[in-house]
Amino acid sequence: MFHGEPLDAQRSAHMATIRGKNTKPELALRQALSAAGCRYRVHVKSLPGTPDVANQRAKVAIFVDGCFWHGCPAHGTMPITRREFWLQKIRRNQQRRIEVRASYAKGWRLFEVFECQLRGESRQVMAPIMRALKVKASERPLPFGRRNRPESTRREPPAHHKSTKGKLPATPADVGRRSPKERGQNQPQAP
Repeated sequence: MFHGEPLDAQRSAHMATIRGKNTKPELALRQALSAAGCRYRVHVKSLPGTPDVANQRAKVAIFVDGCFWHGCPAHGTMPITRREFWLQKIRRNQQRRIEVRASYAKGWRLFEVFECQLRGESRQVMAPIMRALKVKASERPLPFGRRNRPESTRREPPAHHKSTKGKLPATPADVGRRSPKERGQNQPQAP
């Protein structure tokens, strides 16, 4: 790790502006997942490696990696200055990713997506992720609403209960209001 004064103030200022969260590739991935109706959480600290996107029910973790920072085999470049420093740093990042992947329990589906894979035509990358995130209807737990309640706890409405189907009030302000005829007053009241 580099200690001491930076070699170049301009480069130091530039490197300080590079974000680790909510990057453009990550936002593009999240936008595509949302448009497809996939549910997820971002930057889940309780999972190893704090994945950029995760769904714990579907057991899916997605890491969006920069081509430079994680040594993309297709687009990763090596700076000309301080080559040894950057080579060690990128190798450490790659080693850390291997350790994080090994720390997940069996059954988890892990995806490592490089930023170059999200540019342009990204269907090949997105298709398996979307399949993994879309929980099948048979695996999805049903909410305990009136119709999905277990038979032993289901109650039938009382016999005097009238159906309100098609008879809902026009506005929320009309709830609880009765007409003068219903109140027993046939004549309008003077103001």
